[in-house]
Amino acid sequence: MKKLIVLSAIAALTSGAAIANNDIGVSGTLPVTCSATTTGGNNANFTNAQMLAGSGTKTIHFDLICNDYHGADIQLKSTNGWLKNTDDTSGLTGVQYDAHLTADSGYYDFTLNAVGNTGPQVNNQAKPGTPSLASGTTGQIDISLQSAATWAGTHSDTLLMTVSAQ
Repeated sequence: MKKLIVLSAIAALTSGAAIANNDIGVSGTLPVTCSATTTGGNNANFTNAQMLAGSGTKTIHFDLICNDYHGADIQLKSTNGWLKNTDDTSGLTGVQYDAHLTADSGYYDFTLNAVGNTGPQVNNQAKPGTPSLASGTTGQIDISLQSAATWAGTHSDTLLMTVSAQ
């Protein structure tokens, strides 16, 4: 008899009310942000003594952020392939240099060798995302001369750093 009363009570509770399911979508979007911004200047000007000796290092500091889960690809590109002597229209004279990039406490670590007149030089490193990269971190590029200037004149190059999501 007790079983019958319990079953009757359950049947009475469920038979009179319809059960409705309503799916509620919950979402949000955060756009991808990947960028690098130099801090403290973006020029590496070597002295006459450094150009004659073919030695010396200048450091460029930067802030870095990339909040893509898959990480970032950081690229360095030397437009001339070295410090081209602007007085030489043939492009056969210049000064070689290395640009060593480190960022995110050494997580990124690679060198671009700008060693000749073969045109643009490019090097890059792609890595998976990290929490510090997503929230913002720092880095630096150490630009070191690798050869001496033979001829007088202005020696120049444009070093381009790009950061893109993977």
